[in-house]
Amino acid sequence: MFAVLGIILSLFALLEVSNRIKYNSKAYYFFAILLLVMLCFRYGQGTDYHAYELQYEYINRAGRLLVNTLYHGELGWYVLMFVSKRIGLSFSLFIGVLSLLMMLSTIKAINKYSPYKIFSLLLLYPTFYLTYFYSAVRQGLVLSLFLCFGLEWLLNKKYLRYCILMIILALFHSSAIVLLVLPIALHFRDRRPGKWVLFAFLFMIVVGYTGVLNGIGNRMGRGSYFSVSISVMAIVLRSILFCIIYSLFKATDTDIDSKWELERTLYYIYVVGFLLYIMFAFSGVLSQRMTMPMKGIEVILIPMLVAKLYKCRSEGRLIGSRKFMFLRIGQSSVLLVVLIVILALDVEMIKNINSYLVQGNYYDWVNVFNYPYVSVFNKEDIFKYISHFD
Repeated sequence: MFAVLGIILSLFALLEVSNRIKYNSKAYYFFAILLLVMLCFRYGQGTDYHAYELQYEYINRAGRLLVNTLYHGELGWYVLMFVSKRIGLSFSLFIGVLSLLMMLSTIKAINKYSPYKIFSLLLLYPTFYLTYFYSAVRQGLVLSLFLCFGLEWLLNKKYLRYCILMIILALFHSSAIVLLVLPIALHFRDRRPGKWVLFAFLFMIVVGYTGVLNGIGNRMGRGSYFSVSISVMAIVLRSILFCIIYSLFKATDTDIDSKWELERTLYYIYVVGFLLYIMFAFSGVLSQRMTMPMKGIEVILIPMLVAKLYKCRSEGRLIGSRKFMFLRIGQSSVLLVVLIVILALDVEMIKNINSYLVQGNYYDWVNVFNYPYVSVFNKEDIFKYISHFD
């Protein structure tokens, strides 16, 4: 079901960007509401779902508020579960309310910034939705609230509000602390980040080879985060997407006025996230957790750059430098870039679903295309597909 939905979203996103469907807004709200309902009423999907369920059940036994003996539980998350349990919310209702908050916040950000909203939902779907919203809920909260509120305050230079929000979010997942670097980083923009990309790769190689951060990680009780676990495929896919975004940006960044300031700012946020990702890519866990919210910018940035490319061409403007001439050919070339992004997203979706099957102890006959959706209304059906929980 999940793979089929992803393929249908891919088709509608391609039709949307090529202006081949009349009722874009109706199709968008249909998919947005469908994803929202699926998320709010899910049961058992994701490797962390039952771990959070066990934490929630443990709250009654823990008794005192500040005695946090939970694994992977920052204080804010613990307090939220404690209060929810004390007012009588079941875990299904608790996770449903958080899911509603995540999706409504993300939909609000997409409505505000994205010119191709179905395309944005597709960009959200393979990893941010299926992994962070379904499973790694604390990080999903950080991502959605960053997109909805943090981004607006950052763009409007309301830095005090922004920093307070990030500190609060860090009480739910400590990775939000990294987002505090953005107000500073945006003051040191570099239109040619090539040398910084090279530095990031060298840093990753040296640190990964020497293991100099292992001692720091061990002293912090987070040794596993700093252990060397390089995923070459993940680095390659992330680098390809960065090159596409860089090419789209350079092909359209011809204005010297403030007309495209929003796109520029989002682009530089994405560049900061990519540089940090490469620097810490020696540890797959650390790099993903540190930079996931900044990577989430692509959900609105890529549609904005595609729309900007169309607009520049319709106004008869020269587009970028000669190395990006392939983008001048016509509409088919723009659609080719979009198609490459969509195919990469579908590959990512299949890879992710396969990892859910492996990590979730599903029976061997369950595959990417019959990976089931189970709701709170038929939760016993989960045992048709999975034998036990670790």
